[in-house]
Amino acid sequence: MNFPLKSAPHVRGKRTNADILSVVIKAALFVAVWAIYNRFAIFGIEVGVHIVLMIITACTAGTFAHYIFDVAIAAIEKRKFDKTPFVKRFKNGETIITGLILALAMQPTVHLYVVAIVAIFAEIFGKLIYGGYGQNIFNPVAVGLIFNALAFGGTALAMPYLADVVTGPTPLVGLNAVNWTMNPMEASNFLSSVGGAGRMLLGLVPGAIAETSRLALILALIYMCYKRVADWVTPVVYIGTIFIITTIYGFIIGAGFWYPLIHLLTGGIIFGATFLATDPVTIPITRQGKVMFGILLAMFTLLIRFNSSHGEAVAFSILLMNIVVGIIDVKSYGITSDNIKKKKISLGITFVAASIIVIGFTLIMS
Repeated sequence: MNFPLKSAPHVRGKRTNADILSVVIKAALFVAVWAIYNRFAIFGIEVGVHIVLMIITACTAGTFAHYIFDVAIAAIEKRKFDKTPFVKRFKNGETIITGLILALAMQPTVHLYVVAIVAIFAEIFGKLIYGGYGQNIFNPVAVGLIFNALAFGGTALAMPYLADVVTGPTPLVGLNAVNWTMNPMEASNFLSSVGGAGRMLLGLVPGAIAETSRLALILALIYMCYKRVADWVTPVVYIGTIFIITTIYGFIIGAGFWYPLIHLLTGGIIFGATFLATDPVTIPITRQGKVMFGILLAMFTLLIRFNSSHGEAVAFSILLMNIVVGIIDVKSYGITSDNIKKKKISLGITFVAASIIVIGFTLIMS
């Protein structure tokens, strides 16, 4: 008997890529509009217009990358270029989704040429070389964010006509400077300095375009879960694990009640939980695997955040976890009434081990 050979994915549901991506794009655009309004309110029309240009540039560059990649592959295979697959992916939204989310995770003063280069790199090396959407093993947005940090770093923020408009360090920079250590009075003063937890939740503080619009991100996550294109398990476990570990650590160092909340309202944790930890392509398939993924993702995020000054802890953690998704799926597959208790115990052990590793290593290194 002859069996057909076909690349992954081998199991397909009733929902198409177009159905899934249309929901994600709507959620991302909702967050984008919220964030643009916030940046306009804080910094003025120059920054608001530049953010719109950044989003357009990223989406256009992503589409261009898809087209050039298809043309190059056709040339390498010595066949006539067929634009039908490209047009289909364009209509589905596959060519713009990475650029859209990637732009939202960048600072609002990034040069447009940097946005274009990063978007092209993310599309090609995070998605297309693996066969396109649905077959990539790494989250392309995380790939783009890490490339941006390593290739451009601070130079990506030097937009001349915006340099005097966007001033002052972001909350994340300030907390990295003190290694995330503070007492209750310092925690209270920090919140006061940024206008309170409410402004941080609404996104009325300096930072990446949409990472600071946390209420909008939460609403977007709820919408995607309601539409069943995202599973709530991984983001909830991820956020919950960070909250519990930082609460314990905050108690140990005497940081007070606000400490875990400051972690959740600073940096890209909520953004990552909404748009990166819900990617159905690069997270585990099984329910237990998603729980373990969320726990370990939180562990790596906090290890990087506590013990380095790098601003892309979430993106780095996503890529690290993408490497072991296959192993997690294999180990968590096949839950029965006989082994469900053992698997619950293994998740508990994973959580305890992650907490001990984060807290113990950080205390030793501090």
